[in-house]
Amino acid sequence: MTRFTATAVPLLALVLAFVAGVPARGQVLCQTEADDVAALAAFDRAVTSYLEMHRRLDAGFMSHWFAADPEADAVASSRLADAIRFERRDAARGDIFTPEVADFFRVRLMTAARAGDLPAAELRGPDEGAGLCVPLPDVNARVSWATGVRIDETLAHALPALPLELEYRLTAGALVLVDVSANLVVDVLVDALP
Repeated sequence: MTRFTATAVPLLALVLAFVAGVPARGQVLCQTEADDVAALAAFDRAVTSYLEMHRRLDAGFMSHWFAADPEADAVASSRLADAIRFERRDAARGDIFTPEVADFFRVRLMTAARAGDLPAAELRGPDEGAGLCVPLPDVNARVSWATGVRIDETLAHALPALPLELEYRLTAGALVLVDVSANLVVDVLVDALP
C-alpha cells in the first residue's frame, strides 16, 4: 500500500496540473481573486492610458471625419494611425497584455471554453478552419482582412468591456486588440485560446 501511495501521489499531482491547465511558456496563471483584480486593474490602466493618447491625437483630426465621405474618413483614419504610430513608435507585443494580464485573459477564455460557452468555430478562429496560414499581425500594423474577425457576443462577455474606440479580434489563436477609428493593431495576445 505504501508503494502504491508513493507512486500515486506524483502521478496525481501531474494529472491535476494537466487538468488545471499548465501555463504555456513558463507563465503563471492567475491563482487568486486578488491576482484577477490586480490584472484587471493593470489592463484598465493600460487601456485608459492608451485612450488618453488616442483622444488627444484624435482631437486634431475630428474636423476631418465626414460620415458621407468614405475617402475623407480613410485619409483621417490613416493620419490618426500615423500619429499614434509615431507616439507609440516603441510599442511592442505585451505592452497592454502584460504577462499578468495575459494570464487573466487566458484563464477567462479557458473557463468560457470549458463551460461550453464558446463554439468550436469561435475557438479555432477564422483562418484555421479554412486551412490558411495567416501570420500574426504586428503591433502598430494597419488592420486588414487577415487581422481576424470581431469576437461574438458570447466571447465578449468573458472578457473585460472595452470603450468604443477599441475592439477585440481573433486570428490564428491570438486575441488582437484593435483601435477602430485608427484601424490599427494596439496589442496581440498570442496563444490566447485553449
